[in-house]
Amino acid sequence: MSTNEAYSFGDYTGQSLADVPAEELNGTQIVGSCFYQQCRTDASVFPEGMTGVTFRRCNLDNVCIPPGNTVGPDCTHKRIKPFPGTPRKDKPDELCSTEDWFCDDKGNPVEPLRKAGFEEEGRSTNPKDMPADHIIEINITKAEYDKLTPSDWTAPVPAGDGPLAGKAAWFREVPQITRVETSTRRVEMEKARWQAMQAEGDNGDFDQQPTLLAERKRPAGRLRVPDRVRNLLSPERLAEMQREIPAVTVVQLEGDVTTYTVRGKAWLYRGQTAEEVA
Repeated sequence: MSTNEAYSFGDYTGQSLADVPAEELNGTQIVGSCFYQQCRTDASVFPEGMTGVTFRRCNLDNVCIPPGNTVGPDCTHKRIKPFPGTPRKDKPDELCSTEDWFCDDKGNPVEPLRKAGFEEEGRSTNPKDMPADHIIEINITKAEYDKLTPSDWTAPVPAGDGPLAGKAAWFREVPQITRVETSTRRVEMEKARWQAMQAEGDNGDFDQQPTLLAERKRPAGRLRVPDRVRNLLSPERLAEMQREIPAVTVVQLEGDVTTYTVRGKAWLYRGQTAEEVA
C-alpha cells in the first residue's frame, strides 16, 4: 500500500477534510498526521465514501473513522473531553478547574486524563464525585459590570482560538455578586484619550467622573529597553520598542473604583452548546 504523501506528516488539528475528494485518500496509507479534534468526541472529519485507508502513527483522538478503514495499533484513538475536576479532599470548598477526562463511546467521563496527578492531589478519580456544574469566580469593576446585559453573560463561547471580548465570556448565566469592595485610585493617561472617553460618557474603571488632579507635558523621547530584555528581542521588535515617542499632555485622575467578585456557572469549552450542557 502506497503512502499518501499529501496527507501524511501533517497537522490537521481541529480541521475537517470532509470536502476532500475521497479518491485522494482511498486505498492509501496515512502516516504520522494529527487529526485531533478538541472537545468533540465523535467528530466526522473525513469525506463520505472514504475506504481502504490505513492510519499509522496518527493522532485520531475524538475522530470518527468511517467503516472500511483501518486504525493501526501505533495510533492514538481515544475520546477526550473537558469536565469539571473533582475537589481536593483537603480543600473541598475550592473551586474546581476544567479538566480533560477520557470518555466512553457515548461521551460520558470515565477517568481523568491526568489520573496520577489527581491521586497525588487527593482528588477522586470517580466521575460520580465530579461537581454537577463548572463554577468560576472573577473580579470585575462595577463600571464594566454595569455595561453588560444578560445576553452578554449567557452567550456561548464561540469556537476557535481568537481572543475573547470581556470578562463575561466564560459565564453561561448572570453570576451572583458575592463581594463588593471600593477603593480610591489614581490613574494617569494621555489627555486626548481621556477627552475622547468623556465625549462618549466613559469614565473608565471609575464609578463616576473622577477628579482631575494634575495636567503635565510629557516630553518626546525613546523607550528605554533594559539589557536583559534587549537580548530576547528580534532586531525588528527592538526597533519598534525604541521608536520615537512624541510629546503629549497627560492628566492625573483620582476617584472611587468599586470591584465586584462574581460567581456563577461557566461553559466548559469553546463552542459548547446549551444542548450539550442540558
